[in-house]
Amino acid sequence: MPASASTSKLISAFLMISMLPGAALAQMAPNPVADPNAAGSAASSGQSQPGAQPGASGSTPGGANSLGAPQDPEEDDFSTSPYTEYGELSNDEEQEAEDTKFFMYGRLFGLSIGAGAVGATGNRGQAYQPGFPSFELRAHYWFDFNVAIDLGFASMPFSFSPPAGGVTDVTIQNFSVDVKYYLTTTNLPAAIAFANPYFILGFGGYSKREFTFSTGASEAPDTQPGPALGAGLEFALRKRRLYLSFEGKLHLPRFRDTTSPDFQTFGVSDLSGQFYSVVTGLLFVW
Repeated sequence: MPASASTSKLISAFLMISMLPGAALAQMAPNPVADPNAAGSAASSGQSQPGAQPGASGSTPGGANSLGAPQDPEEDDFSTSPYTEYGELSNDEEQEAEDTKFFMYGRLFGLSIGAGAVGATGNRGQAYQPGFPSFELRAHYWFDFNVAIDLGFASMPFSFSPPAGGVTDVTIQNFSVDVKYYLTTTNLPAAIAFANPYFILGFGGYSKREFTFSTGASEAPDTQPGPALGAGLEFALRKRRLYLSFEGKLHLPRFRDTTSPDFQTFGVSDLSGQFYSVVTGLLFVW
């Protein structure tokens, strides 16, 4: 009996020693990794993988996928947010492009000199004889392609024969500020675009002086404010350097002698009426 017990112990020890290498290899074996392509196919087909929890997807909260790799968050889109829809950010690039285009192709400063004819309407036109030529000098400044401002001086000569006889010269001098609006000619015919049409709205002071040659008498100047309306055309002789202009204006001052009855013997009840001018000029630009 002692011999057989010893033999059993030896056999048990031998079996335990022989099982140790297998257990060590099992501990060293890598864990199986799930195939992401297979998981994606199973998710798209609506089939669940064995061992997966119901309702589980390929991504987890916090921006990580099934393999645990972090995903980059999507960039914020502010294109339609209330801070840019009505703000300056959406217009900065367009305004900068428009300013660059204006400084490259537009005009900034200019000087012009012109001469032309003048006349009067209504009863004043029956009494006054237009003189020639009228003269004007202007300084120009352009804000953009469409809007410009002019500071000008003009002299308009007339004459009339008073009831006492002789000839009286009348000179009307005008200091004015005019705003000009140039039409956008992008979609207009080529002939109109070449003419570069514009409209005028102005205001200034008109000073009327009268001098009678036969008596050498002169009246005190009559200075009155008044608006002006007009339109014009500009033809480029040298682009952005020299232009030929044609302009017509209606001047609307009201002088003190507007209601004068001095010309009733000539069939003119008063001197109501307005003045107009048609001027051709040369415009120098830089």
